Amino acid sequence: MKAPHEGRFASKRYEGLIDAKIPSKRNDFREENRDDHFHRAVVKYMREMCSHFQSECVVYSCDNMNKLKVGTLAVSGYHQLNRIYPSEDRPNYSDHDFPTPGYLIIPSGYMKLEPKVEKGTITKDSIGRDHIEYPVTGPLNIVLRAQPFAKATIETHMNDLKPLLKSDASRGQSFAVLIADGGPDWNITSPLTQIACMRLWKDCGLDGLVLTSFSAGNSAMNPIEHAWAPISKLLTGVTLPDKVPGESLPPCKQRNLSEDERKAKEEIVFNEAMGRVCQYLHGKQFDGHDINCSYVKCNAPQSGYKDHEELRQALVGPVGNLENHRLHNIRNDYTFAVKHMDRRLASLTFLKCKERTCEHCSLQPVKSVKSVELFRTQATFPSPLACKEFDGHFITFLEYLNLNQNTVDLDPEIAMPKYNNLKLGRCEFCAYSFASKADLERHKKLVHSKRWQYKKK
Repeated sequence: MKAPHEGRFASKRYEGLIDAKIPSKRNDFREENRDDHFHRAVVKYMREMCSHFQSECVVYSCDNMNKLKVGTLAVSGYHQLNRIYPSEDRPNYSDHDFPTPGYLIIPSGYMKLEPKVEKGTITKDSIGRDHIEYPVTGPLNIVLRAQPFAKATIETHMNDLKPLLKSDASRGQSFAVLIADGGPDWNITSPLTQIACMRLWKDCGLDGLVLTSFSAGNSAMNPIEHAWAPISKLLTGVTLPDKVPGESLPPCKQRNLSEDERKAKEEIVFNEAMGRVCQYLHGKQFDGHDINCSYVKCNAPQSGYKDHEELRQALVGPVGNLENHRLHNIRNDYTFAVKHMDRRLASLTFLKCKERTCEHCSLQPVKSVKSVELFRTQATFPSPLACKEFDGHFITFLEYLNLNQNTVDLDPEIAMPKYNNLKLGRCEFCAYSFASKADLERHKKLVHSKRWQYKKK
């Protein structure tokens, strides 16, 4: 048989006549997704665009890390220790791992992808076509929340991103691209996500905002995913205490406590635990970039957006809920969002419009001129177009940039298998691709009820 490690001296003892050996473990198996090529092309376009117009654009890779445990090892004990300890002071784990129920910390990460090469650096693909080299890592911001007191939603993500994007916009980078995992809290087809992204785009004074993701089952391609293993290694051997100092039991196991007393003690436990995680990561780097870790204190007054539950009841429940006078502002927000967004199955885009009657856009001239102009002149962008020269490939970003063809009459997602299988098309009144029959009916009632009634008559 073949040697398990061919680079070692002992490999000489193996004849290698049989193509078999004790293999190293792999964990890169992914289910086939017919839309994978399409999604990858969209993400690649956006990353190349941000590199090409790097003075105007900024790109963030966003995702949640696996939850950290409180009361036992914070990360899996299968991670190998890579620090040096005195022989008499080496870590000694418990012989059984019994986590305290519900005592978890949610780390939400936002990695700003920053170029390491000069602007305009060109690389070649497998068939010799030119591509703009784009960054794969950058400064990483991690925000911790205690699961018993909060959960990760599109609203919390927008609150975390708002100060980052405002800072970028103040430096002239007023076009933002967000690459997410496409999970429930980043679902492009959800009206909650659409309103949340609209508010972020509007409140940060951005010219454009694009949310996209890799296809389902391929979120491991998201750049921020490569940071989670090194961060887990930094936390290897760390045990976060689940008890108030001086006590022998965690609050959840103290039977003589009232609900308020238990919560008060759990606040102390989780604030201490999250503070320790921030201390462990303080001054650490990933790929030469700083890791900035902060946490939201338990039961602290929430700043920024804080009407997620009200939005969920209004937009996910029956459409008639929006007729309620109390929810009138939400309907106005959604109408404003639809006016400025292009909702496709693989991307969600917000751009400033040209209408003089639009108070928001008319009073804030576009600063990211080149980026916005690309979206306005190529109506199908960032959806990929089939390459006529190479079968089975899409045109490159540079070919898109120099495209002389007017794409305004083309169906932007005609090359996407899922879009073709659904056979639902796009709204004839606004830039909106239907994700399901229920989505189609809901959109008609929510946005175009008067127009559809008139057409039906």
